[in-house]
Amino acid sequence: QLILPLLLLPYLAMAAQSTDVEFTSSLTEAQARAADEDKLYFVHFTTTWCVPCQWMEANTFANDTLAAFVQDHYVAVKIDLDDRNAAQYKKQYK
Repeated sequence: QLILPLLLLPYLAMAAQSTDVEFTSSLTEAQARAADEDKLYFVHFTTTWCVPCQWMEANTFANDTLAAFVQDHYVAVKIDLDDRNAAQYKKQYK
């Protein structure tokens, strides 16, 4: 029982780090903002237990060059698929 928390510790540390890419949590808001700003939008579907998602947030989205590019060209959306309000997205995007 002690081994599992120790194994999860690095992943929990990664999850605590914030990203440099500024995410909105509303797809509708992102679509409207992207249209207003003449940008594309992308959705980062995630969960609290998704290790690759947490790694991307700690490493990929924290990259200064990538963050600047995303801010200039996209409106970023982050949707937690474990959230009960995300059921429509689970069904729509499988």
